[in-house]
Amino acid sequence: SGSAAILDIAITLKDLTDSGRLPRPRRSLRFIWVPEWYGAMAYIDAHAEMKGPELGGKFLANLNMDMVGENLELLHSKLILTRTPDSIPSAVNDVVANMAAMVDRMNIRTPRGSLSSFNYRVTPYSGGSDHMMFIDRKIPGIMFGHSPDYTHHTSEDTPDKVDPVELERCEVIATGTMWYLANLEPDQAEDLAYFVAANSAQRFGNAAREAYGRIVDSDNGDVSIAWAEAQNRIDHALNREVKAISSVLYFNHSDNVEQTVNWLGDRLRQQHEGVSERLEMRAKSKVAGTKMAEAKIDRRVPVRVTRGPLDFDLPESMLSAAEAKWYRSKEFNLSGNQRFELVNFIDGRRNISAIRNALSGEFKPVGIEVVARYVEDLVKVGVMEWK
Repeated sequence: SGSAAILDIAITLKDLTDSGRLPRPRRSLRFIWVPEWYGAMAYIDAHAEMKGPELGGKFLANLNMDMVGENLELLHSKLILTRTPDSIPSAVNDVVANMAAMVDRMNIRTPRGSLSSFNYRVTPYSGGSDHMMFIDRKIPGIMFGHSPDYTHHTSEDTPDKVDPVELERCEVIATGTMWYLANLEPDQAEDLAYFVAANSAQRFGNAAREAYGRIVDSDNGDVSIAWAEAQNRIDHALNREVKAISSVLYFNHSDNVEQTVNWLGDRLRQQHEGVSERLEMRAKSKVAGTKMAEAKIDRRVPVRVTRGPLDFDLPESMLSAAEAKWYRSKEFNLSGNQRFELVNFIDGRRNISAIRNALSGEFKPVGIEVVARYVEDLVKVGVMEWK
């Protein structure tokens, strides 16, 4: 259904622009049909220009249409819109969510479609499809898919499970996002910056609440550690949200837009400063004389020597049986999404401690020993090296 949706979007936009009903988009739209994962990696390898602004490229967003036509009534499913990970914050997340809210207010029906009610969720990053390949090239990738789906990767995954209504809903969200961002005018870009900043304030507020809870819920003997993790949580949230607001400039960098983006970022930094002060006061009120725990610093800087998401079995598949045993122990507690993000945070600038802090800020606190050993093993098997 994803391939069909992409084809329908491409044909429709071409017909509308050829007939003059729509102007040609100011930015290019590229439609790609490839076998999942290996086809995407081969295509990207053949197109060296396909990289995001952080790597000096011009590709600004990826909308990954995978399993987008499920019949919600037959499969008891819902649309999942998966955000980009914190390693690549983007306004595209907020635009897609806003387009989905718009579709939720529409009564989309087709003659052969179901009468299902729209059911969708916007969820944190998770992997499992080609958006991983684009994220690896620092192109913000949003995943469109459905879950649960008992027919997934089975012989029951047949055309009768597709609902034209759900297919059209997903196409409208994706096309609206593409068209809006491809033609973003200065006034629209300023409006988008304010919209992202409003959402950023809420997300930062949630991070602050979580950070506060870590201090309150900590044992008296662990207050200093909880305070350090709480501070790391809001530091990470600030960095993520400032980057999300700033990403609007990739789509329109007019002077007024830049001024608005900078002003909004400063307001968020002020909020962060106030929260930081409150966390310190709360920690010290819980145990008199408390000082923030000083983290052990590992200044080694890893550098990637391969491209693409790592094979799920690395590094353990290339280690000796004795060395690989650690990855099946309780000591190794990194999920697949955490491992993917850990590699994304390896940029040739962050040291082990900074990678650990970024990973802990996005997910939950993780020991620096775990991060260090995982990276050491990646170096050992030849997919990383020390700077």
